[in-house]
Amino acid sequence: MYSVLQLFVLMGLGFLLRKRGGFSSSFFQDLSTLLVRIFLPLYFFARFSRTTLPQLTTAWIFPLSAVGIALTGLVAATLLGTLIPRLDREERKAYLALASFGNSGYLPITNIELLALSVPLVAERFGTDLPGIYVGAYLVGSSTLLWTAGYALITGTATRSPLALLTPTVRGILAGLSIPVLGLQEAFFHPSLPFASIVSTLDTIGSTTLPLVLLCLGAMLADISVSREERKAYLGAALTIVGVRLLILPALFYLAYFLFLRDTLTPPQLWVLFLETHTPPATNLSIMAQSADTHKEIAGISLFTSYLAYLILFPVSLVLFLSLLYP
Repeated sequence: MYSVLQLFVLMGLGFLLRKRGGFSSSFFQDLSTLLVRIFLPLYFFARFSRTTLPQLTTAWIFPLSAVGIALTGLVAATLLGTLIPRLDREERKAYLALASFGNSGYLPITNIELLALSVPLVAERFGTDLPGIYVGAYLVGSSTLLWTAGYALITGTATRSPLALLTPTVRGILAGLSIPVLGLQEAFFHPSLPFASIVSTLDTIGSTTLPLVLLCLGAMLADISVSREERKAYLGAALTIVGVRLLILPALFYLAYFLFLRDTLTPPQLWVLFLETHTPPATNLSIMAQSADTHKEIAGISLFTSYLAYLILFPVSLVLFLSLLYP
């Protein structure tokens, strides 16, 4: 529980620094851009460059899981959406995007690293290298869907360029993946060459990236401002999104766990699937809405409500999950 408190403290600190600390919105936007475009891709490059082909063969389920989880969220949101009378057709599409696509990169990776540092049993049972690779594999599937279907739903237009699918994170994953796939690891990590030291440095960068990501998330929540009328109009949709992402998807994970997952998947695979079925909406959806100047209100209140609910509900489910693996 204390390790999960770190999430609350770091996001809360980002919130306070933005609200009361004199740090401008542009400061956090520039910091977030640096993290997303440079540091996080380097983190995944370091992770994937060290992986082995046998390890990669255990990651194939995660791009497929990304598709399955997004479709499940979409179906659940569509069924529950009939209970939300205030939304027009375009707002309903934005609601579906927010319910279908979760924060599948930042939060899972942060939990993997922070919990491994503060809970020795988590580090021993799951490790960090394999789960990091699995999250990267999941992102290959989820990022593609987010920037095609998610972008179309939230903005009402198709993705402007196929290159948009190659996000900096995906590029970092693919670049790192090329090292083991092309058989370059022996040369790349030879003691007489500097590459091993460079990758170690990238690991250090990655360890500083994740707390900063949480600060930026907290600052983003501080910048969300909605009127009383907007809260009345969109609170029902926001609470329904919370229900889909933080109640229904976790419940389906536990159902699948007892039916077949516990007998077929390894602990690191279960760990990542648990994390990916316990995420609030992707923050990129809010960025898309702002850049397209549409649906900013429903995106804002949905993100704010969902992240607050996440800080309450995730620790409860985490304790349950760990108790199943450590009876």
